Amino acid sequence: MQAFHAASAFQDVTSWSYAYRLVSQPSSRVLANVQEDEELSSAGGGASSSLQGTSPMMEVTEDGLDEGCGQKILGVLKRSSLQGLLLVISRWQDHGATPGLDVFGTMLYAFVVERCKDLIANLKMAMGINEAPQQTPILQEKPLHKNFDFSFLPPLPEPRVHTKFGPNHFLSDTPLNKPQSLPSLFSGGDVRLWMANDQCLRHLPESEL
Repeated sequence: MQAFHAASAFQDVTSWSYAYRLVSQPSSRVLANVQEDEELSSAGGGASSSLQGTSPMMEVTEDGLDEGCGQKILGVLKRSSLQGLLLVISRWQDHGATPGLDVFGTMLYAFVVERCKDLIANLKMAMGINEAPQQTPILQEKPLHKNFDFSFLPPLPEPRVHTKFGPNHFLSDTPLNKPQSLPSLFSGGDVRLWMANDQCLRHLPESEL
């Protein structure tokens, strides 16, 4: 971190937040105690003790001016199962040195976590470590044309002009079966007007649609 602070490119950094995880090596006193226990156990036939799987993990965090950011960075390292890596987040500010929580609120933590994920992803890409691709759901392609083809549907019956007698009346085919003089005002209008409008729509050019 002293090298970062001394670099000219980072002189305007407002706050440094970082975290790292290291497997601490057992001290000579611990090794001596373990060796003594092994000698006693071998002489007395008891159980032996060792350091296998008991190496402690040393975790160090630093918040800088942004309280809690070090723990957020450490949480990303834990979830990614990374150790022996120093992850540093620097925050820049145009004027003064204001704590990040006063500027961004709790959204600061989301910014830090996303930036940590981006840094780890770029590091893996630079090292040639490809993660297993996530399975994305297959989306059905939308049709290019919005017009729907209704040609397979049966044709609609043509509208019929209301006459004096119905189609099943014995006088329906005689000259006495004349159309009604007044339009059907209470049944949606005159059918003859519908038929005229339908003829106009059928012969309407595509340029006017």
